[in-house]
Amino acid sequence: GVLNAPAGAVLTVSYADPDTPSDVCTATAVIQRPAGTPAVSVTKTLISPADGQGLVGDAVRYRLRVVNSGSTTLTPVRVVDTFPSANLGYLSASPTPNIVAAGSLTWTNVGPMTPGQIIDLQVNFSALAIANPATNAVTVTANGGSPTASDTEPVVITKPSVTVAKKRLNPPSGPVQIG
Repeated sequence: GVLNAPAGAVLTVSYADPDTPSDVCTATAVIQRPAGTPAVSVTKTLISPADGQGLVGDAVRYRLRVVNSGSTTLTPVRVVDTFPSANLGYLSASPTPNIVAAGSLTWTNVGPMTPGQIIDLQVNFSALAIANPATNAVTVTANGGSPTASDTEPVVITKPSVTVAKKRLNPPSGPVQIG
């Protein structure tokens, strides 16, 4: 079949063999822009909790996907992930950021990135406090200032609670007789 998409778009195609349904192939491609056009895109995806609802103490994992959607090599490619540090506690990332500060992680250069290249970063947090929602943001800046791209992804953090009330019904007051 034929796929049409605008320049800079990221396409992912999956195909399952009709004779062997467990045989699935997947390919990803970036539609190239005209020669000499720098461009970058970024997508932040909440991996866990998959339904976007977590509890205090749960692990929260994001994938940051940076794509050179242009037709030139980009360098440097700076990635900054900002998060509400009162709600999300940074645990780890792959690759490891160059700078870890309160509420932000910085990779000073994940490049150079060739046209069509995709780089995934994984970021792991612990849910610290109730948030409705806690919004995590990512910004990518290439070539020292242009092009740029950004994305955000929310997660709702709740705290489980149980309330138990006990009331004596019979007799409503006074001493209780044995038996």
